[in-house]
Amino acid sequence: PARKLIKVIRKSSKPVIAKVNGFCFTGALELALACDMIWVAEEAKLGDTHAKWGLRPTWGMSARLPHAVGMRKAKELSFTGDTFTGVEAAEWGLANRAVPEADLDASVKELCDKIAANNSGSIAAYKILYNKGGVKSQKGALSFEESFEYEISDSAERLAEFTKKD
Repeated sequence: PARKLIKVIRKSSKPVIAKVNGFCFTGALELALACDMIWVAEEAKLGDTHAKWGLRPTWGMSARLPHAVGMRKAKELSFTGDTFTGVEAAEWGLANRAVPEADLDASVKELCDKIAANNSGSIAAYKILYNKGGVKSQKGALSFEESFEYEISDSAERLAEFTKKD
């Protein structure tokens, strides 16, 4: 079921934001890493604890954690099973933002409002470009981006509105 959920997250045309408040270990961290963005409470506790329990990752940890924090840091986190805070997750690039727990809901709502103000077709195209092209080499990603066709309905209208502001 988790792999199916991750496929839904990755294939969704809409951004999926993990909002982490509390504990996020092992499989929960794998699910968060599959999301497009991660917002965490500063006080949150996260960690890859597979090795502590004699498990191995099967939902993408070994691919997504190094992509987020670099291979050496990923190995440290996975081999030790150490936990870390939301602040550290943001410092290392695992999370986009860490905010005080009391501000988490408002911060995620602000992010959602900013995204919703943009063209949904552009956002859907970006998801495909990042999720498919972003896993390739830079040359491969550039080639994929150049060849990718996606219909965006209101580009001309949005560009005309922008030129009116000058």
